Amino acid sequence: MEPPERTPRQAKMKSCNADASLRSLTGVEREAFLSTCLKGWAPAAAAPSSASGC
Repeated sequence: MEPPERTPRQAKMKSCNADASLRSLTGVEREAFLSTCLKGWAPAAAAPSSASGC
């Protein structure tokens, strides 16, 4: 049985974790970095529409 393919969010998490490791971040600094890194990613379906005029 093949492992399921990664979702875009899982791929982003892997990328953020790799970046945190390269920066040798640990503890609170790592958590803060991962939080910021993951917030920079928004799924297209959840992104607000700029054409809504609100």
